[in-house]
Amino acid sequence: MHRPSLLAKRILLATAILCAALAGPATAEFDLPYVIKAKSIVIAPGEVIEGASLVVVDGVIQDVGVSVDIPKGAKILEFENLTIYPGLIESYSGRSFEEKASDDDDEDALDLGHENDLVQPERDATTATFSEDDAKKLRNAGFTLAVGVPNKGIFRGGAIVQMLGNGTLKDNLMQVGVVQAAGLNQSTSGGYPTSLMGSMALFRQVVADARWHQDAEAKYARDSAQRKPEANVSLAALDGVVSKAQPLLFETGDVTGALRVLALLEQTDLDGLLLGSGSEYQRLDEVVAGGRAIVLPVDFPDAPTIKGVDDATIADGLKPSLGELRHWKAAADNPAKLVGAGATVAFTSHELSSPGDIFPNLAKAIERGLTQEQALAGLTTVPAKLYGLDKIAGTIAKGKMANFLLAEGDLFVEKPKIQEIWVAGSRYELEEIKPPEVDPVGKWTIKVSADGQTIEGVVRIRGTIESLSGSLEVMGMTLPISDVTVSGKTAILTVDTAAVGMPGEMTLRMNIDSDSATGSGDGPMGAFSFTAKRSSSNPDRGADR
Repeated sequence: MHRPSLLAKRILLATAILCAALAGPATAEFDLPYVIKAKSIVIAPGEVIEGASLVVVDGVIQDVGVSVDIPKGAKILEFENLTIYPGLIESYSGRSFEEKASDDDDEDALDLGHENDLVQPERDATTATFSEDDAKKLRNAGFTLAVGVPNKGIFRGGAIVQMLGNGTLKDNLMQVGVVQAAGLNQSTSGGYPTSLMGSMALFRQVVADARWHQDAEAKYARDSAQRKPEANVSLAALDGVVSKAQPLLFETGDVTGALRVLALLEQTDLDGLLLGSGSEYQRLDEVVAGGRAIVLPVDFPDAPTIKGVDDATIADGLKPSLGELRHWKAAADNPAKLVGAGATVAFTSHELSSPGDIFPNLAKAIERGLTQEQALAGLTTVPAKLYGLDKIAGTIAKGKMANFLLAEGDLFVEKPKIQEIWVAGSRYELEEIKPPEVDPVGKWTIKVSADGQTIEGVVRIRGTIESLSGSLEVMGMTLPISDVTVSGKTAILTVDTAAVGMPGEMTLRMNIDSDSATGSGDGPMGAFSFTAKRSSSNPDRGADR
């Protein structure tokens, strides 16, 4: 485990997270065990323990049950009305690559790969676009791990598994190359292929070339007297695919595309799973007979609308087709039909406008025959097994990552009441946001109190109420405030402690009354209280009040 440097500790001490350590040597509270007592704990789909406790040490589950040993010095959290669920796993987080202008060096590098830019299996999603805000949106919906998948091309690159904690990908990356992403895209720049038939031909040819390249390299390794095969990073990157050590995750587009992909995988003798479309019910028996696991978007169409010229006449061409009406009626049946027919199905929020939209859609699928246990399995145990994560994630068990969420009542309702998410032992509390009643912009002098110690700092909040940012200054160091949210008369400040080598984040809740504020805070190493006074309405100026 990464431990903070002495300088980082001193900076955080100055913000009172480690005030107790000022009195002398002490054990860092970052290693403080947690005991979380809840109304019930869903340790796995269909397995519930009532009145149970969960013990977390160093980001790992140490124990779970009705009777647990409480470690010395543990911080006890009690939630009498909440249920703990396993952390959800996002099975398909589509990632795009930024287009970069090529120079001579880039062109030289591309010569080592495939001649067609739709074939780039050598890259992986570590270089794709994905922001901390994207991670936060997934986390706030209860997701604790995400599989980042390149989403354009024919051979698109390797998928990654990452935690959805604060910080950069470097802080959260777990695995690279868990699957190779694939699709049957056509060229948009006028190159080959320009048709579906051409894409399928190119796919088959690349697989054949990769097998030849793997065999040629093996022969050269056995007998270096023969001519060495020409280097090709694209074909070499497919070694795992053609040897079936790395499965393909193949985008299908629609049910016809699913049958096409199933035939391609069979013809080329490759392992793979499908990114579904939601229309598999239309040819259910054939899809299920293909025997491939399906990563299924839970994206149901809205009710068709009819735009009329007037009350008596329907505009030509604006009526929904019979097919659209049938799909609208049947789409929510698709998850239950697939699972009921024996398919292995993981669910994803892919294609939804917000990750949280998966809950009302799954609630609708449950009304159509999917069970609560099947819905939870599709977001936990199924993806954990598909991506080789089942030893560390998917259920709540001793030795697994401390990835879980706490919610009031059932999870699969239109708007679940998720209150906390824990990622590898780091705690993230969700706030109920109310319309703003105060403006926190300005320079604030803050006094932090903890364990009899008082430390002063400066908080600067900039921007407008719609877009706020800021910083916390202490002991000559500046910590960025990554988010400022105003709820009623409270400003909620999220301080990025990764800037000083600490995991997670620190949260300050400022209850504002004109130019004064009181509040509390918590972070990776403890809780504290504080008072604050606004000395200037300009965050970058001295006192003007």
